[in-house]
Amino acid sequence: MRKTLPALLLLCALLLCACGTQSEEPYSLTLWYVEDDPLAPVFLRLAEDYNRERERDSLAVTTRAWTNEELLLRALESGASPGLVLCSHELAFHLYEQERLYDPKLAVIDCPAWLRERSDCVGHGFFPIGSELPLLCVRNGFPTTLGALLAEGSGEWESAQPLLAVERFAPLFYQVLLDAGTEFTATARRDELSLDYVNFYNALAGLAFEHVLSAAPEAAAPCRIASSPTLRDRELNGCGVYPLSDGPLLATCRGLALTARDTRMQRALPDFLRWLAGSARLGQAALEAGLIPAGEESLRADSPLEATLLSLRERSQHLPDAGCSYYVNQSFFEEEFRAALELLH
Repeated sequence: MRKTLPALLLLCALLLCACGTQSEEPYSLTLWYVEDDPLAPVFLRLAEDYNRERERDSLAVTTRAWTNEELLLRALESGASPGLVLCSHELAFHLYEQERLYDPKLAVIDCPAWLRERSDCVGHGFFPIGSELPLLCVRNGFPTTLGALLAEGSGEWESAQPLLAVERFAPLFYQVLLDAGTEFTATARRDELSLDYVNFYNALAGLAFEHVLSAAPEAAAPCRIASSPTLRDRELNGCGVYPLSDGPLLATCRGLALTARDTRMQRALPDFLRWLAGSARLGQAALEAGLIPAGEESLRADSPLEATLLSLRERSQHLPDAGCSYYVNQSFFEEEFRAALELLH
């Protein structure tokens, strides 16, 4: 009893950290998600729609929100087993390596060959919905490529407002070094050995010193680099949206990891997955969340952002592993780099 008590206390503490929870029925198909997942609002609505339309003898879908992915993972590792988890590819691949995914052996979602080849769990225990990525949003009349924009900023920028605002620098570094054929580890002592890293670091620092570059995401600037879900919530009239590279694009794929252990949940999964895959629901959900749809269904673009996202469906995406140095260290790098920029003012 002494050995099991700490584990039980940990699980109780983790469950207390969960919030935004709908009451879970004694038998239901449970869906877990992280609060800030761009797909979360869409899936809450889809769960409600499914529950209205489902057959009477099928399980209802209930949801539970977690404040962050780390707490959600700790709950899973403590023995909890929801039916599905709405999550990033990094978490899904990690769960696959731990043999925590359930394969219903059901082909309901089509996705590009490069994505199926990325991991054996794709289409089996993990069903991709869409990918978020950093994009360049520029006011009409400004350069539409990252290189040209940075070159213009290094010239004579005479406006009182910055030319470029950046939401997050770590993905920007990763994309630029990926194009140069260099791994970005988000660890200064390792990255500083790369001339590509040093040159780009110094270029951004110089632009910040000249007040051409702003580290404030909401700064008034005619150009900005932001994640595609963030741009979904912005007014884009008079703006164009472009990828940061002509090569493979750094992205985070989001989808459903199937973690059901309970046999009733496992039997209920096919009905829910087939329903999701019908009527282009998943493709529309991806666009609504600001993601590149993973499926191949026919979709219509209703905004410049959606047009860009649909145009990138055939492009190869670079999906970092959960255990890579970048994934582990990116938050620390972000803090350190922003602190360094602050010293330039």
